[in-house]
Amino acid sequence: MSHEIQKYEMVELGEVLKYEQPTKYIVKSSHYDDRNPTPVLTAGKSFILGYTDEKFGVFPKEKLPVIIFDDFTTAIKFVDFPFKVKSSAMKILHADRNRADIRFLFYAMQRITFPVCRHKRHWISEYSKIKISLPPLSEQKHIADKMAKVFSETERGVSISSKESVQTASLKKSLLIKIFSNPDLQTVKLGDYFDIAWGNTSITKKSYVPSGYTAYSAAGADGLLGHYEHEGKGIILSAIGARCGKCFLANDKWTAIKNTIVMTSRSDHSIDEKYAWYFLNDEEKWRSKGAGQPFITQARAIGMEIPVPLKDNKPDLAAQKHIIEKLDAAFALSEQLGNLFTKQGISFSNLRTSILNSTFSSK
Repeated sequence: MSHEIQKYEMVELGEVLKYEQPTKYIVKSSHYDDRNPTPVLTAGKSFILGYTDEKFGVFPKEKLPVIIFDDFTTAIKFVDFPFKVKSSAMKILHADRNRADIRFLFYAMQRITFPVCRHKRHWISEYSKIKISLPPLSEQKHIADKMAKVFSETERGVSISSKESVQTASLKKSLLIKIFSNPDLQTVKLGDYFDIAWGNTSITKKSYVPSGYTAYSAAGADGLLGHYEHEGKGIILSAIGARCGKCFLANDKWTAIKNTIVMTSRSDHSIDEKYAWYFLNDEEKWRSKGAGQPFITQARAIGMEIPVPLKDNKPDLAAQKHIIEKLDAAFALSEQLGNLFTKQGISFSNLRTSILNSTFSSK
C-alpha cells in the first residue's frame, strides 16, 4: 500500500480543512439515555458520552462527514452521523471538497506526532499550519478506499478479540457462581472462623519506604514498610473508596494499613484463606446502597455469610482444597487467554500503525 506521495504538493492542514466552532451543537442536558437517538460526542478516548433526545442543535447530515478535533489534546475522531457535542473545547473540521478527501486527511492526521506541552487551544495557532503531502483528489480517494477496507478488517479483529475477552471474564464469573451456589454447601458466618479487624489505621502511604515488607492499602499491594504485622496467609478487604469490596490475598510477611479490614483464619484453620478469597472477592457482594462514599463496617465483614462444604458438621478442608484446585486451573487458563487477547490487541494496533506508515511514507 506504499504510495510515493512525497512528489505531490505540500499544503498546510488549514488550507484544506476549515474549522467550525461547535457552540450551536452543545447539548443542554447531560441526562443521557441509550434509548435516545442522538449521540453526544467528545474527541477524547470515550468518544460517545451518551445519547440525548434534544432535537435542536443537532449537526446536520448534509454537512457530514467531518473530523472533530480536541483543541487542547489534539485528539481526532472521524464522524459520519448526526451528533451533538459536550463542550466547546473542540473544532469541527470540514474538508475543502474540491481539493481534499476528508477520509484521506483523517488518515494522514493520524501519523502526526504533536507535542502537547501546555493547556491551550492548538488548531488555529499551530496545528492547522502543519504541512502534509496532498496527491490529486482522485488518488486521495483511491488511497482512502484501500485503507478503509484494510482497517475494517483490523477493527473486526479487534472487536472479535474484545468480545472473546469479555466472554472469558464472564465464564470465570459463571464458574464462581456455579460452585458457590451448590446446594450441598452450608452457609456459615465469616466471623465464626476468621479474626476480623481493621488494618493499622495509624499507617498511611506516607510511611512507605524503598525496601521492606509488603504493605496493603485499599488499592492493594502498593508499597513497602520497614516492619510487618502479619505472617502467613490473610485476606485484605478494601473497606472504603472506589475499590470498596475488592479483596486481596496476602502471604508471607505483610501489613495492612488504613482503610482496610484484615481477615485471618483462626488457629484451627477450618476455612482455607484462598477458598474464602475466591468467594469474597466480588465487589457486588459488598456494594453498599446510598449516595455517599462506599464504606464497609467491621460488623458487616464479621456477619458476612460464606458457603462451605461440611463433613461431620465441620468445614471440610479437603473439599475446599479440591474446589481451590478447580478454580486455580480455570483462572490460570483465563489469565493465559487474557494475555493472548491483549497481545492480539497490540498486534492489531501495531498493524494499523504499520499501514499508516507505509502509506504516508516514501518508498
